[in-house]
Amino acid sequence: MQSLIQRYMTQYCKDTGVLSILTVFLNKRFQKTSFLKPFLAKLSYDIVGGKNLSHILPVAVVAELINTSSYQANSALDGKYGVLTRSDKDNQLIASIITREIADKVIEETQFDNELKNSLRSLYSEANSFMYYGQFYELNVLHYKHLDVDKLLLDEYLNLYLTKCDCISGIFSRNVALSGAILATHDQPILNALGNYARNFGIGLNIINDISDYLPLNNYDALPSYKTSVDQYSDMRNGRIFLPVFYALKFGNYEERNKILQVVRNQNTNFTLDMSNELTNILQATKGMQFAFSLAKKYMKEAKKHLHLLPKTIERDFLSIMASSIRTNKFIYNLRRLKASR
Repeated sequence: MQSLIQRYMTQYCKDTGVLSILTVFLNKRFQKTSFLKPFLAKLSYDIVGGKNLSHILPVAVVAELINTSSYQANSALDGKYGVLTRSDKDNQLIASIITREIADKVIEETQFDNELKNSLRSLYSEANSFMYYGQFYELNVLHYKHLDVDKLLLDEYLNLYLTKCDCISGIFSRNVALSGAILATHDQPILNALGNYARNFGIGLNIINDISDYLPLNNYDALPSYKTSVDQYSDMRNGRIFLPVFYALKFGNYEERNKILQVVRNQNTNFTLDMSNELTNILQATKGMQFAFSLAKKYMKEAKKHLHLLPKTIERDFLSIMASSIRTNKFIYNLRRLKASR
């Protein structure tokens, strides 16, 4: 996978200066031992009877390129991924656009007929589009300046928050799964089952990803390869009210609420290890973390329901294990370990 991605990048980007900005996040991604989105595409292909590795590999590459392009763009928008200069952010926004174009060229290079190529383009175009609707929700709709936490009911907030999770990860995961499956089947009930599995899994995974932002600064071993400790609590420090924070603001006492508001209202907070530990304790004491985790597990269970509509194969077992990562991931493990140590 890594060598194939590198081949495509060098094939379609002849300018070494541009290539150097394209590979900033890819090199970090290559530190991982597995690639979730490509693996989802391949499992979806295999479970419907796909046998030709040369067919699925380019599509798996496209899944990773679209995924990487979102990291590149978000590095300019999110205030995450370490300390980036204005020039770095501008370059990564350029890199995101170019990476997205390379993904399209990979599809064009395949030996599929035009109808299948257009279907693949449509799936990834839709996924890419919805990711940025989700990004809009993160930057605007779920920002503390636009949320009246005191008046907003939990169910009303969840409608907004889960829309964000679906746009960023649910629809993307669904379309990745479908991009693999349509190479080998036209069976609509099977495609629907795979799509519904992946969409629910993606939503649950996005909730878990949000929870991971609230690990204290010294938990380096629990961070993804592309993040640094500088990124921790960046959502809160950038004023974003994601589920654990909303829950704590809604149901915490005056002191707990005030501690959180001091952070979300001041982007220039001198953030310390003690502060991150205190905030993590608040999110756990107010049950914000637990509520978010329980919601993620509901989506995990819903995802697994759709697997029963698929053939009983080793690939179905792998998809079930993939969904279980929502419950067994390292972020939750480390949060539980922190709670146990107090």
